[in-house]
Amino acid sequence: MRLRCTPSQLATLKEMPRREFAALYQSHLTFGLLEAVTKRKIPESDLLQRNVNGDIVLTTHKVHFILRDVVNRAFALRTTDLSAYKRWHQQAQEALTIASYTLMHLLDIPASCPFTKAGIPPDDVARLLFVIAAIGEASFIQWCIIDGRKVQPLAWTIVNYMSQPHVKQMVTDGWCPFTISKLSRSTCLVGYASTLKPSVRAGVRGKGHNRCTKEECVMNTIEPTSYRNQHTREACRCSYARPPLRQVLETLDHGRVPVITVTDTPPSQMLELVCNNASDAPYVAISHVWVDGLGSTTEKGLPRCQLQRLMFLSRSLVPGGAFWIDGLCVPGEKEHRKHAIGLMAQTYKEASVVIVIDSGIRLCSTNAPLEEKLLRIVTSGWMQRLWTLQEAILAGRLVFEFSDGLVAMQDLIPRSQCDLSHPVRNRFYEDILYLMRRAERAPEDDMFPLELGAVVAALQWRTTSKHEDETIAISALLGVDALELVSVTPKQRIMTLLVKIRYLPMNTPFMQGPKLDISGFRWAPKSLMGRGGASMRVNNSAHAECTLKGLRATYGCIFFQLTTFRNDEIRWYFRGSQAQLFAVTVDIPENHRVLLHSYNAILVESLPLGEASDGAAVMIDWNDQSHADNGEFRPACTFLMTVVVTRAVQEQVETDSTVDLLGMGSFKFCLT
Repeated sequence: MRLRCTPSQLATLKEMPRREFAALYQSHLTFGLLEAVTKRKIPESDLLQRNVNGDIVLTTHKVHFILRDVVNRAFALRTTDLSAYKRWHQQAQEALTIASYTLMHLLDIPASCPFTKAGIPPDDVARLLFVIAAIGEASFIQWCIIDGRKVQPLAWTIVNYMSQPHVKQMVTDGWCPFTISKLSRSTCLVGYASTLKPSVRAGVRGKGHNRCTKEECVMNTIEPTSYRNQHTREACRCSYARPPLRQVLETLDHGRVPVITVTDTPPSQMLELVCNNASDAPYVAISHVWVDGLGSTTEKGLPRCQLQRLMFLSRSLVPGGAFWIDGLCVPGEKEHRKHAIGLMAQTYKEASVVIVIDSGIRLCSTNAPLEEKLLRIVTSGWMQRLWTLQEAILAGRLVFEFSDGLVAMQDLIPRSQCDLSHPVRNRFYEDILYLMRRAERAPEDDMFPLELGAVVAALQWRTTSKHEDETIAISALLGVDALELVSVTPKQRIMTLLVKIRYLPMNTPFMQGPKLDISGFRWAPKSLMGRGGASMRVNNSAHAECTLKGLRATYGCIFFQLTTFRNDEIRWYFRGSQAQLFAVTVDIPENHRVLLHSYNAILVESLPLGEASDGAAVMIDWNDQSHADNGEFRPACTFLMTVVVTRAVQEQVETDSTVDLLGMGSFKFCLT
C-alpha cells in the first residue's frame, strides 16, 4: 500500500541528506496520507501557509474542507459503483493503519525519528507529529461516518502524552490541566482548543489554575465555610430576599415541588417572592454550579439583583415566569432538605424548560462558530459537576444562556452532513449527545432506567464537593428512588443503589479504584466517578446479580494452590493452554497495609484469555456452597484486589515468579 512512497522506497531514500529525507518523510505522512485517503492530488496551498514571521508552516485549517469532499464523493460512489467504493474504503483504511503504526514507532523509538536525526528542534518535532496525528484522526472520523460502523480506533491520541509545546502554551494562557486532560482524548479537540483562550470567570481571574491537576479542577470546588454569594455586578451591595419559608415547607410536606414567582411591585419596584405548587403553572428549572455564586437555602435567600435577573430570564421562557432554583426551594433544615432532594428528579423532569446558567458559557456569544459554542459548554464548570448530569438528561427542553441570548440544545447538535464531517464538531457531539437522551425521544417513549455502564461513562469527567451525594444525584437515571438513598447512611448508599439496580455489568468487580469494606460487597467500587482502569460494560451486558449476600455470576476462573505474595510482588506469570505464557499484574490498593496477601484464583470475564483481560484476585472456598440454589455448584469467593492478565514472552519472566495452575474453566460464583 502506497502513501507517497512504499516502505521499500523510503528505505532506499534514507541515503539522502538527512534534512531532505525528513522533508520527504513529512510529505509522505501528510500529503501522502491525505492523497491515499481522498484519492486526489492535494495542492500545496491546502496544507502550507506563511506564519507571522514569514516562514512556511504546515496547517490543518483546510483539512475539514478536503475531507468533506471525500464524504460527498464516497456516498455518491457507494450508490453507483459499490465494488469501487469498497476498494477505496479498504485502501483508505490501510493507509490510515500504516500512518498510525508509523506514528507509534516514531514515539516508541525517538532516536529513529527522521525529524530528530535531521536536527529539528524537539518542540518542532512535537508540533509536526501532532499535525500528522490530527490529519489521521480527522480522516479516520470521516470514514467512520461514511461506513456507518463502529470500528477499533487507531492510536492518534498517543501524541498527546508526549511533551507538547501547544499544551504548555495552553497552561500559560490559563487553561486548566483538568480540562486539557479531558480534551486530550482527541487530538483534534485539544488542537482546536489550543487556538482559543479559555473562558475565565471573574472569581478565577488573578488566581489561575495553579493548584489544579489532571484529576481535578480545584477552582470549580467550593469551600462551604467560606462560601459567598455573588451579585450581578461587583460593586453591588443589595440586600437579600427569600421566599416565605412556611409555604415552601408546607409544599414539600405535601410531596409537591415548590416554585417561585418574583413580582416587582410599582412604584418602588420592590421584589416580592411568592411560593406556588409546581403543578399549578409552567415553570423554569435553573441548572447551575454553586461556584458561580447562586448557591443558598430557602432560609437565607439570594441577592435581589440575582433574583431580578432570574425573573427576567424565566419570564422570557414561560408565561408568569415561575422558576425553581435550589438556592430558594431547598431548605437547610435536615428533614425538609431530604424531601426536596428526593423530589429533585421530578423537579427537572416536569419543568417546561431547564436553563443552564454558567459564567464560562455566558462569556461566549451566540454568534460564535458552532464548534466554539460546543467547546465552551464541554469545558464549562457546569459540565464538570455531578448534579448537572441528571438535570440535563431529565430535561425535556434544555437551553443555555450565552452572552447575548439563549440557545436551545437542539440548535447546538451537528445534524447536517457538513457538521458531522467536521472533526471538531463531531468529537464534541459525542460529549453532548448523551445529554439529549430524553429531549430526542418521543414523549411516550420510556427511556428510564438507563444502563449503569452508560451512566458511569458519563460521570468520568465530573466531580463533586459532597461525595455522599453521588448515588442520590444519579439514582433517578437508574430507576431508583432517591428518598431510599437519602434515608440510609452515606456509607450504605452505594451498596443500596447496586442492590436496587440488581443486575450489573459483568466486569463491575474489575474496575480499579477503592472498594467498599462491607461484607458481601468488597468487590463493589466506593465511587462510580473514578477514571482509569477498566470501563464498566454497556449494551445489555448486565448478567451479574447483586444481592445482599454478594454478586452472583459466572466467570472464567484460573485456579491454583493457595499462594502467598509480598506487597512488592506486583507481577507473576503462569502458563495457560498450549503452554501460552501470561503475566498477572496486581493492582494493590493504596491503603493495603498487609505485607503479605494470599489467594488461589484469578477471575476474568470469560475464557479463553485474549491479549489483555481485566480480572480480580480472589480466595475461593470450593466447599462453601451456602450461596448455591437447587443443588447447583456455586462456591463462595472472597474478592481481594483487581488485576490485569496479559500475554507475555519468556524473556519477561522473572526468577521464581511462575505459578503452576491446577486448571482453568468457567464456574458460577457468589463474590463477596
